[in-house]
Amino acid sequence: MGTIGELFEALKTRLSDRVITIAEAAMLIGVCTTSVRRYVERGSLKCFRTPGNQRRFYLSEIQKFAGRQKQARAALVERASH
Repeated sequence: MGTIGELFEALKTRLSDRVITIAEAAMLIGVCTTSVRRYVERGSLKCFRTPGNQRRFYLSEIQKFAGRQKQARAALVERASH
């Protein structure tokens, strides 16, 4: 368990992290909603469900995922250029 300061910072981040829909997530990542569903099913992307069973995403998770995707693409381009 962390210090009170660490716990406070984690709580502050979680409370200020915007929740977005699957369509918004798809738009930010640059793929269709079907691809987002696949990423979730494969465990590559985290989401949670609303009481109506709709997928919702934290914006910070989408940003992390997009960063990982960008790094993976850069690595592929680097390998292809050698």
